[in-house]
Amino acid sequence: MQDSVLLRIPGSKEFVPATLTLNRFDISCSEEQHTHHNGHIGSFPLLFVFAITALHPGPNVPKTDADIGKEVLRSSTSKPEDRNLRLLKEAVTLLHDSESVPDTPIGFIIHTIVTPPKKKFSHIRPYYDPVVVLANANIVTKWILGVKNALRSFGEDNRRRKLMILYNPFGGTNQAKHRCDNFVRPMLDLAGVEYDVQETQFPGHATEFAHVVDTSVYTDLICISGDGLLHEVIDGLLHREDWETTVQNLAVGYVGSGTSNGMARTLDVPFTEHATLAIIKGDTRKIDLFSAEAGNRVYYSHLTLTWGFIADCDIESEAYRWVGSERVTVAALVRVANLRRYHGSLYAIPVDDSEIPSAYRPFQNSFKRRQSGGGSSNREAATKAAAVLEKARAKRDALAQNGDDPIAKFERFGPVRSHASDDFTKYAIAIEEETFTTLTICKAPWPALDWLVCKYARLSDGCMHVLASGVQSRQEILGDLLDRLTGNGPDLPHYSYFRAKAIYFFPTSRSEVNEAKRSKSLGRRFIKEEGAGGPPPFQRKGSYAASINSTTSSNSSVLLPDRAELREAHNHGIISLSGEHIPFGPIRMEIHPNILKVVAPIWLDEDVNTSPNAGERTMADVVVDWIKTCGGQP
Repeated sequence: MQDSVLLRIPGSKEFVPATLTLNRFDISCSEEQHTHHNGHIGSFPLLFVFAITALHPGPNVPKTDADIGKEVLRSSTSKPEDRNLRLLKEAVTLLHDSESVPDTPIGFIIHTIVTPPKKKFSHIRPYYDPVVVLANANIVTKWILGVKNALRSFGEDNRRRKLMILYNPFGGTNQAKHRCDNFVRPMLDLAGVEYDVQETQFPGHATEFAHVVDTSVYTDLICISGDGLLHEVIDGLLHREDWETTVQNLAVGYVGSGTSNGMARTLDVPFTEHATLAIIKGDTRKIDLFSAEAGNRVYYSHLTLTWGFIADCDIESEAYRWVGSERVTVAALVRVANLRRYHGSLYAIPVDDSEIPSAYRPFQNSFKRRQSGGGSSNREAATKAAAVLEKARAKRDALAQNGDDPIAKFERFGPVRSHASDDFTKYAIAIEEETFTTLTICKAPWPALDWLVCKYARLSDGCMHVLASGVQSRQEILGDLLDRLTGNGPDLPHYSYFRAKAIYFFPTSRSEVNEAKRSKSLGRRFIKEEGAGGPPPFQRKGSYAASINSTTSSNSSVLLPDRAELREAHNHGIISLSGEHIPFGPIRMEIHPNILKVVAPIWLDEDVNTSPNAGERTMADVVVDWIKTCGGQP
């Protein structure tokens, strides 16, 4: 499709005669001497075109072409975020004017997101660049239909979609509401995507909301916050009675607005504009999840479980929120200066190499192996820990059956946990009574925007990736912190690494001398005599633990800690699940392959996204890869 029109390329002040051509992969302009303000020349890849809207004469549209060129959606040289905010607001105003004015259209606007071609795609905020075209009504109608059909040919069809947007106004950097109102919603309005918005009202609201969201009405559930809100939503969806139907019909989307935004980096949508563009395009893929049974709960999550140094930095950084995005770095430096050691045992069911694509097989730097259950003392400790989980499970089932606990009633739902009752002490890989500096069990390769924990991890590789370090020096830890963008942890000599389908982990005290004292404190703190656990204690007033404590019955297992208990818990280490606290004590984990449908951008290439050169990828590279994927010639 080709027509002669008057066109204003972003950055220019006036319209020029041009020949506009709709190709299979892009919209091109014959006036290549008129260049984009950031170097983009006369071609707009359909991969980054998210809408086309009619332009009608109205109160916000001047009558003459010259005035339109000067006043309507003019690009500026301000900061990309401020510039995008202003232009999106103007574009939505024009859209509303066009809907209210029945006059003949005088043109159309092509809405596109671009990154300066020679800049790093994942490191530079993209520009919203509207291309304003003046033409007669017949050409306008033809182009609007043509571009929409071209976008649908790549799978984009927003006519049958309705989104539920869920955001936490106080999560992470407190930017979720701002990003929702000024970026996400305007882009969805321009693309014609239906949506409703829900603000979380209290900690744990996202989980409750996911329990009851109507999947017959909504096709996508979009989270705007940090990884913690996404974890709550996933946990709620997998604990529904109709969870199987839910995960088939509902896609989960994510716009990072937290401190770490690990899932945003894993999906290669580090900026709000990228994430919203991916949501509009609507492409999805299946990912693995893992379950973690701890105390009287079974959690389902997507990112990581950490214990030791990393978990301490993550959770203790809450005290440094005033620092902003660098709060985790500050907490890490404080923890390096006051280094701790932790003790525990770890058992795992290893992954058969035949189940993992050969490209994902890492260098072998495995834990010590054995054929039997190991020493008698360790077997006794494992048996006691298993008994705690079994008692907690019985308590959970009783609470669910009696309806005494608002959370426990959902615990009996969810994917089958094949290894829930396995005797892990009989399997081949173990660390027994070892000293740890840190333990990381990851499903996603990027737990944070600036931390690639394992370059071998993939979203749907059917396993969990386990990295554990023994006694590390401060120099080694600082080296790891400075080298956190390479993902080389599995290859380093001070890390043990393997892949597992199921894991059984129980932390222990620092010494046998303190075992009796620790057991008494642990039982009083988290696991009552009847074997019930509770929400994590490291919460401030008004938090999830406090809210549950105030709403559950007198038979509930939830206890809020005093300061002495908090100090004792810190001595053993904090356990963090995707950035959220879970009870300290034995944990049984299991992988659930290809179980959740997530919104993922067309340009996501996990091999590239975890490679040493991932940060060097440009928009031109992304477009070339996309065209090749679609069977075209760049």
